Amino acid sequence: MRWRLRDGRRYTAAVVRLAGFVVLFAVVVVGLAIVVVDRSPPGDGTQPPGGAGAHAVADPSGGPEGRAARARPQGGVLRGAVPEPGTLNPFTTTDSVATRYVLPFTHDTLYDRDPQTGDPRPAAALDHAWSDDRRTLTFRLRDDLRFADGAPVTADDLRFTLDTARHASMAPQSDMSYWLTEAAEASAPDEHTIVVRYAEPAPVVAFAQLATSVRLVERAWFVAAVHALEPTASPGSDAFVTAAAKLGDPGPGTGPYRLVQTLSAARTAGRLELVRNDWSWRRGAQPESWNLDAVRFDLVADDNARFTMLLRGEIDWFSPSGGATVTELLTRNPELAERYAVYSYDAAHIGHYLVYWNCSKPPLDDATVRRALGMLFDRETLLRDVFHGLGSIARGVFKPGMPEYPNDAPVPEFSPEHARELLASKGYSPADGRPLEVEILVAAHPTIRRIVEIAADAFQRAGVSLTALPLDNVSLYGRFQSRDYQGVVLVQQHEAVIDPYESFHSRDNPMGYADPEVDQLLEAARAEPSRERRVELYHRFQALLREDEPVTLLIHPRIELLLHRRFQDAAPGVLGLWHERFWVPADQQLRSS
Repeated sequence: MRWRLRDGRRYTAAVVRLAGFVVLFAVVVVGLAIVVVDRSPPGDGTQPPGGAGAHAVADPSGGPEGRAARARPQGGVLRGAVPEPGTLNPFTTTDSVATRYVLPFTHDTLYDRDPQTGDPRPAAALDHAWSDDRRTLTFRLRDDLRFADGAPVTADDLRFTLDTARHASMAPQSDMSYWLTEAAEASAPDEHTIVVRYAEPAPVVAFAQLATSVRLVERAWFVAAVHALEPTASPGSDAFVTAAAKLGDPGPGTGPYRLVQTLSAARTAGRLELVRNDWSWRRGAQPESWNLDAVRFDLVADDNARFTMLLRGEIDWFSPSGGATVTELLTRNPELAERYAVYSYDAAHIGHYLVYWNCSKPPLDDATVRRALGMLFDRETLLRDVFHGLGSIARGVFKPGMPEYPNDAPVPEFSPEHARELLASKGYSPADGRPLEVEILVAAHPTIRRIVEIAADAFQRAGVSLTALPLDNVSLYGRFQSRDYQGVVLVQQHEAVIDPYESFHSRDNPMGYADPEVDQLLEAARAEPSRERRVELYHRFQALLREDEPVTLLIHPRIELLLHRRFQDAAPGVLGLWHERFWVPADQQLRSS
């Protein structure tokens, strides 16, 4: 997860999206009421120009007859409920609802990720190529790309996307803007090519970071939307980009679905709706996928309201929050088992709970002190009592199952007695009138608060005076941003490609942590083309983290949720329960009301 300081630096750390992730983890997918299925054609309500022949260009499946010939039954609605997104603007948003539930399905990236394996795969781009010196990355785009209003993607659209995302006045920055500004130059010489150039040889991870972040936007839509705010602003100017950053909507995209209303209208209606985009290239290229007609989200922030919707059968998925489990839910409400199946899985974006220590100020500038404090978190108890066995004890910063994960590393020690001895060796002893005093910032979330509550007894046994300071997410971020903290419990959310460089390199990590060997290992891993060799480097890096303990790793959580039984091919993969291949038997599909 990245966050950015006021001077423009960004950290792959875990707090500014803390609120978004906590909400995301709590609702993982929650539900929504049945609403009317919009079956109108794409765009402004007009049919695709040119009649049936032209429609076949945009919809290679051939319209309704073609849909019937697809590999799986077509139709049906997937209903969910999510908090209201702050913005859907692809240039600025880091909102978890926008980046996980809306934009991935309305706005193609150059490459996306295979839902089962997590590997990058061609999407809007057909392929890519590096120059020999790894300073130039070229993407070749599909020649059948059209926006959801039927307009073909042109070189002007590509240049507008790149130039606007990279503009100095674009703030805040989405992942797209961030990874493009990391490059020295980005251009689109024609409607089928995007070229990105770097000042230095690019790290191995640069391709996946960039390819899975850049979303194609329609120039004409953004120009019209900006001119409604700033009539005289010309594209590329500071005034234009500043106005574009204020927009809440993404405009038409090239993805398999399209928005049917503005974000403002969705807020008024309390509902956000995506319907199939028949102009999407995916309709012909992926005949077994994107079978549902619509995805609907009620904008509901309250967990109790979501649960009520579940009991009424108005939602298709639900994940308990506040410490409850699906098993407990079904015990109290056994009738739910008739309609919903239980799924438990890990997902790529879910990282781990951890404690960040401020290594730049005494007493946390001492690795022995940090290691002692790390021994005061009883991970076995946390896994059992807080996470109900849904997860595993964290031993590394990668995902369990990845080659980079240190499976052979020992489970972190829990020992208040050993911790007390280590602290005494550093002169901290309550008996001598010099106890160690530590303040830990705690986010406004029951799981995080429970973690600190359970650790409090061990801190006391070790002779450590613990102050747990509950803060709202904004205040916590401000303290963390300015390094005005000693410890803070957070949730690390993973990017499409896990690159620990931005979290732990001394250049600008959020802990003030510096170790020359760690820097060297992270730099070498970024440049190493061989994954086998990168694995070796990352294993050594994680061994050093265990010695230095700039962070105390706690738990890798798992998701547990209910999904309505009418959905077929709902197999969890690396991306979780991704509805790309969902389908519903014709006699079970929800229809217009």
